[in-house]
Amino acid sequence: LRKLNAGDYAGAADEFLRWNKAGGKVLNGLTRRREAERALFLS
Repeated sequence: LRKLNAGDYAGAADEFLRWNKAGGKVLNGLTRRREAERALFLS
């Protein structure tokens, strides 16, 4: 949120990719979802 408020949209979009874990494990489905959300955010 700090990056977004500072106008760093690319940096904020990159933070989406950090949220791809559940139960401490990386989930492929969440990774794909976050990549899609990042692309939508940047469009």
